[in-house]
Amino acid sequence: MAAVGEQPRSVAYRLEAYDAICGLGAGGMAEVHLARTRTKTPHLVIIKALPEAFSGQADRMDMFADEARVANLLRHPNIVRLLEAGYHEQEPFMVLEYVDGPSFRELVADAGSRRVTMDLQLAVSLAIAAADGLHYAHLATDAFGEPLGLVHRDVSPQNLMVNSRGHLKILDVGVARATGRRHETEGRAVKGKLSYTPPEYILGATPDHRADVFALGVVLWELVTSRRLFFGTNMAQTVKAVLN
Repeated sequence: MAAVGEQPRSVAYRLEAYDAICGLGAGGMAEVHLARTRTKTPHLVIIKALPEAFSGQADRMDMFADEARVANLLRHPNIVRLLEAGYHEQEPFMVLEYVDGPSFRELVADAGSRRVTMDLQLAVSLAIAAADGLHYAHLATDAFGEPLGLVHRDVSPQNLMVNSRGHLKILDVGVARATGRRHETEGRAVKGKLSYTPPEYILGATPDHRADVFALGVVLWELVTSRRLFFGTNMAQTVKAVLN
């Protein structure tokens, strides 16, 4: 949070309907903040905003708008919901469902530290829920019934969470690659974590929904064994492990 007397820089701290609590982190695209609604029955939410360095940059603004547009079209119990999106003082923001539980990464790490493995039935049921959400996203259409052509491209333990009621939630589906976007990612850089990237994609093939299926298979293996599957001490070793 901002120091006393300091004007908060992120739009998350200037939205009248929310009380921002703290920053949770920042990626290449957005800052993520934990906040509480200013309602009679307050509840926690997540606010995503552009970092100050990207403010006013047209390409970044378009990418952020694309994410909000895609997220607004997706309504599935296993996909984190977009609650609100808009602009405040010309700065874009998104308000997302808060998941009050651990990520798969935390579940695997905890099981590994205790030298136990997750119950097989539980691991498979979580993977089925993730597959159901991804299948819905892969078949999603726009308001005119045209396929969005979504491919998540970053299905990994960090982006799969379980809430306190045991329901699986997929994060960052709005960031997924989709046809018809106003802003397309430049270059052939591999998006997502290399350990969960299929070899065809690493070699330059255009990803489709099968890339997400491959990644989910890797995640399920790690849930069941409490160990990493394709993991090297550096990028080259990881790539070699995936390719071979």
